[in-house]
Amino acid sequence: MRAQRQQLTRLQEQRGALDVELAQKNMSVQNLRERIQQKYHVNLDDVRSECITITFADEGPAKVHVMTPEEMAQSGAATDWTAVGQQIETLQQRLDEIGR
Repeated sequence: MRAQRQQLTRLQEQRGALDVELAQKNMSVQNLRERIQQKYHVNLDDVRSECITITFADEGPAKVHVMTPEEMAQSGAATDWTAVGQQIETLQQRLDEIGR
């Protein structure tokens, strides 16, 4: 019984630490959302998430296909967030250089 109480105490402490970490992450996300709103005048809630593929044909018009995030997940077309982050950093550096 004592061992179970000790384990319960440890688990409650872990849960408390995770709750604190979650609150910190939520605050960081909110801060980022506000910074994006202020800097770029974009409300992230209004941004649609979609993937657009364009297939060029030798003859006739190009074919455009729009996929929802669910369709992307089903087809295995995932976003490479590391590459997106690198592109954002590069673009931010270019913007910063323009402002100098």
